[in-house]
Amino acid sequence: MEYALSTKPLSIDLLIIKKAQEVQIENEIGRKFRSHNIIEYKSPDDRLSIDNYLKTTGYTHLYLSIVNKNKKKDEAIKSFDITVTIVRVRKPKKLFRMLREVYNLSVTKRANGIYEVKDTFLGCVQIIVTKELDPKEHVWLTSLADGMKEDEARLLIEEAGKLSAPDDREYAESILQLAMEKNKDIFEKVKGCEDMCQAFWELYAPEIEAEKRASEKRGEQRGEKRGIAIGEKNGEKRGERRTLISLIIKKIQRGKDILSIADAVEEPVEMIRPIYEAVLAAPDADVGQIYEKVYIKG
Repeated sequence: MEYALSTKPLSIDLLIIKKAQEVQIENEIGRKFRSHNIIEYKSPDDRLSIDNYLKTTGYTHLYLSIVNKNKKKDEAIKSFDITVTIVRVRKPKKLFRMLREVYNLSVTKRANGIYEVKDTFLGCVQIIVTKELDPKEHVWLTSLADGMKEDEARLLIEEAGKLSAPDDREYAESILQLAMEKNKDIFEKVKGCEDMCQAFWELYAPEIEAEKRASEKRGEQRGEKRGIAIGEKNGEKRGERRTLISLIIKKIQRGKDILSIADAVEEPVEMIRPIYEAVLAAPDADVGQIYEKVYIKG
C-alpha cells in the first residue's frame, strides 16, 4: 500500500548556510558548523516536541538526497558534513527526556544554552536555548526574545553601532527593530540616556535624515495647500467686502441713509459705518479706493 506523504510540493522553512572549508568560526555555536548547516528558529510560542525534532532531522536527510541527486559519487555531500541547529527561547525539557529515554540518544550540555544531541548519521545536532545564553557572547540571538534587560538593550545598540558593512548594518537594524518592538519600555528608557541617544543617532543617522527630508517635503506640501486654502478664503473675503462696498455706494448715490442701507444689505450699522463714511468723504472714489481706505490704510 502507498501513502501520499504530502498533497503539495515539499518545502522546508529552514535557513541553510554553506561554510567554506578554510573558514574557522570561533563562536560557541558556529564552532560545530561543517560544510552544510541547517538552522531552524522557533518563535517563543512555537512548540519543540519530538515530532518537530524528527521532522527537522528528517527534512535534513531529504535535503541531502535532493542536493546529491545529480552529483557524482566523489562530489556527493556526506551526512556527517551536515549540522542541524534548532534555536528556541526556553529549554525543551520534555523533548530531552524523550530523546534520552525513548530513543536512547545522549543529550549533553556543551555550554550555557547549548545542548548537543548525539546523532548517528549527522555531523552535529545542537539545540540552542536563548534564555540560557550569555548575552555578551550571543547578543544577536538573545535579542530576538522579549523580556530584555536594560544592559542587554544597551549592548545590542553598541554592537550594532560597531558594524560598518552595508549588509551587516541592514541585518543588525532588522534585529534591532524587532527587539525594540518586543521591548518598547526598555528601549524608551535606554534611548533617554545621553550616551545611548548619541549611539542611536549614529546608527540611524541616514534614516533619520531621510525621514526628516520626507517630513519637510510633506510640510512644504501641506504649507502649499494651506497657503492655497488661506488664499482662497482671503480671496472670498475680499470679494465679499468689495461687493458690500459696491452696494453701499449705489445706495448712497440713491440718497439712502445709513439705517436703510444697513437694513437693505442685512448688516449691522456699526459694521457698515466705516464704508458709509469713506464714501461720503470721497463720493467720486471707486470700489478699490474705498476698499483700500477702509480695510488697508484705515
